[in-house]
Amino acid sequence: MKAVQAISGAFLVIGGAILGIIVSSAYGRKYAVLKLTQDFWLPIILLVMMLSAAALFLSLRASAKKSGRKGGFSAFMAILFAAGAAYFAYCTADRIRSRETYRFAEIRSPDGLHSVWRTERSDVLGNSCYVYYRQENPVTYTYLFDSDKGTVPQINWQAAGLEYQGQFFSYSD
Repeated sequence: MKAVQAISGAFLVIGGAILGIIVSSAYGRKYAVLKLTQDFWLPIILLVMMLSAAALFLSLRASAKKSGRKGGFSAFMAILFAAGAAYFAYCTADRIRSRETYRFAEIRSPDGLHSVWRTERSDVLGNSCYVYYRQENPVTYTYLFDSDKGTVPQINWQAAGLEYQGQFFSYSD
């Protein structure tokens, strides 16, 4: 029981720290692991956290039952977190089926020396566009511009940066 509680608590703390970093990050910044954006990873992190919380409450219920108490609250909370885990399992399966939407694609300059990274974004109405980012480090990407999904953006690649629709973006800031 103690091992389950320790492992569940560790997953909750680590998941909470990751979620805190993602939520508190600056607007226009994306994180990616294995070139998959944070939008792909969020339901997976939440699924692991919900399963950990459910396991924690089940172990607390087992400890209460061993002590001769009912453990009704712990059972209720375990069921509640299991229901949340079921929802995030559905969201995870949906993200895995459409993972190309959440993957960064590299767009290289004609000389091959520079690149920007593109991902897709959709709104509630189903309108989608491509969003372009500059890679800051292996995990962090910073927003540059977006364009309609059906059109190829006319990017003017230069030695110090790129120009798109009259705006200049340096390769590094």
